[in-house]
Amino acid sequence: NPDGGTAIMVPGISFSGVPAWSTGAGSLATAYELGAVNSSLSASSNSTVSYYLASGSLPPGVSINTAAGTLTGNTEATASSTTYNFSIEARDLENQSTLRAFSITVNPDVVSWATPADNTTVSVYEYASVNQALAATAATGRAVSFSSANLPTGLSVSGNNIVGTATVVANTATIVTATSANTLRTANRTINFAVSQDTVTWSTPSNAAVITGYEFGSVSQNLSATSAAGRAVSYSGTGLPANVAVTGSTIAGNLGAVGNTSSTLTATAATTNRSSNIAVTFRTIPDVVSWVTPAANSVISITAGSTVTQALSATSAAGRSITYTANNLPTGLAVSGSTVTGTPTGYTSSTTVSGNLTATAATTNRSATISVTWSISLAAIFAAVTDPLFGNVSLLLNATANASIISDAGPNNFQLTPYGDVRASSFSPYQTGWSNYFDGSGDNLAVSDPSRLITGFGT
Repeated sequence: NPDGGTAIMVPGISFSGVPAWSTGAGSLATAYELGAVNSSLSASSNSTVSYYLASGSLPPGVSINTAAGTLTGNTEATASSTTYNFSIEARDLENQSTLRAFSITVNPDVVSWATPADNTTVSVYEYASVNQALAATAATGRAVSFSSANLPTGLSVSGNNIVGTATVVANTATIVTATSANTLRTANRTINFAVSQDTVTWSTPSNAAVITGYEFGSVSQNLSATSAAGRAVSYSGTGLPANVAVTGSTIAGNLGAVGNTSSTLTATAATTNRSSNIAVTFRTIPDVVSWVTPAANSVISITAGSTVTQALSATSAAGRSITYTANNLPTGLAVSGSTVTGTPTGYTSSTTVSGNLTATAATTNRSATISVTWSISLAAIFAAVTDPLFGNVSLLLNATANASIISDAGPNNFQLTPYGDVRASSFSPYQTGWSNYFDGSGDNLAVSDPSRLITGFGT
């Protein structure tokens, strides 16, 4: 009661006041163009309240529901931020009303770039794969699409990416446009594409490398180079040794005679056809033959009258096959393939024989010769003989009594046939049980090769 007046309430008379606003005055909403507005108004009275636009204007596309007191609708496009001021009348059934001032601001849509940064430089090699991500947002939350009219040759926009292979070496300043759906608001971004010439780089072998192999031996060298554009690399060579060629990523073949060959190897990238050359030298060195068995200066122990089998083994650095020869072998021995074999004969006392063994590589004809000593010992039966005349014995028999064939127990290994009454007996001027004597006329022994017998004293 601000004026200090007084009143008397008369029974049967009632009073209805104006509607009271509960929605505060001022801004009801801030919306983007083509965006939705949904604001509620509220005022109270002792009767139903309705709401009417009393003055000003609502944003185009927005209307008031007088009964519900709501402002709804979709804003229209706007070139700049616009604030719409208006007054709403709250009126009750007694036609009592109260005004309140409100506003709604409508902003234009804004497109903002996230990726890439403005004036970004994208460096790629010709024919290399490009995949540049694009990202931008619209303030209205609308979908954003991308476009560009001046991309490097071979590139295009696909969805949210710039993809393809740039085929022309050049620098291109590309403007990419991000556009918001419906509002069609846009934002541009500059991307600088620097397309460089592909570069081929050798890894193996290095420039001026020396590839060494043995004469007439095999050679194999892996080849490896890379393309900066990620293209496949092929290989070729000029001035290669005869019988050496490039196959795939390997250079291989058989070298020739000793000497040096200067060659050029080329690595070429697919599609770009960029290449890189290196110089290499094929150095052919002499084959080397190395003995394995027996070792040089070995002493090889053998027994007269016993079979000898001595393995021979040597290697060729060029991988060639080996043949073996010998000089001054003990009597009865010979080289057969990769073995010295045979039976030492004609030895009546222990002795040594010095000789050489030679291993020769096929094709290269390189050889290695070693000296060996053959240590020849007699069988155990001779070791016990101490008679000074035993060295003159040509025929030594060790026969079973009444044998029809008598075998020579000496190193000559004669086979003898007894005639007449010749039989083995136990008499021996040297050692019991060793000799044979003739006990009657017409008795003799026949041997198949009498020329090897030494007749005379001591036989």
